Amino acid sequence: MKKETLLAHIQEAIKTEESANAIYFKHLDALSLRSNVDETRITEMRSIIAHLIDENNRHKQILQSLLEKINKEPLDAY
Repeated sequence: MKKETLLAHIQEAIKTEESANAIYFKHLDALSLRSNVDETRITEMRSIIAHLIDENNRHKQILQSLLEKINKEPLDAY
């Protein structure tokens, strides 16, 4: 795989993580505003979504570090 192609795939994965976070935030808002379940269950759901967002952010940071590392390397084939 050429470096350019690999970098494009990594950038797309970063965008996917960002999109997923936006969706998770919308779900979190919906749970808070329109859910008819008890507050204990809403708190549990918020916790799960917060965990998903944290893991997406962690994965995004890993991808960004990888992107930077590959950009610095002279290699063109992976």
